[in-house]
Amino acid sequence: MIWYLFEVVEYTFVSLVCHVLILAMLMVFITYTASKFTDWDLPDIHEMTIQESVFRWLYRKLNYMLLRFYAISSGENLIEFFVVILALWMTSVIGNYFSSLNLLFFSVICLGTLPALYEEYENEVDHLIIKGRKDATKMLKKFDAEVLKKIPKGHVKEKKRK
Repeated sequence: MIWYLFEVVEYTFVSLVCHVLILAMLMVFITYTASKFTDWDLPDIHEMTIQESVFRWLYRKLNYMLLRFYAISSGENLIEFFVVILALWMTSVIGNYFSSLNLLFFSVICLGTLPALYEEYENEVDHLIIKGRKDATKMLKKFDAEVLKKIPKGHVKEKKRK
């Protein structure tokens, strides 16, 4: 199956990881949303962390990423949820056009050159970032007002926590 995916279909590793993460996020989102309308008990995410041992730093980072993944996937902040889905999809599309080795090489080149370019053109980059942030905020407010506010919300009864 792996040989078929990577050699015959020419599926890239980056796309595979992104699609698996998108599916996992959608499954957590659907489960979390469905539990609001039924009597399902959600698992306690703090019980699903990895035990700390010799590699404490790695486990702390992995546990943080798992908790963050669960928090985003739960759908509490729909804008953040859709932004992450969009970013994973865009990374998947980009990953289709490059091999994993080429993406790694490109990342190393960017890590070496972008800090020097930022130092050279710091004022212009900061101006563009501020302008982009304002434009993105306007678009998100417009999306929120025109789309998200029109979604009807039903009555959700309070759950008793154990």
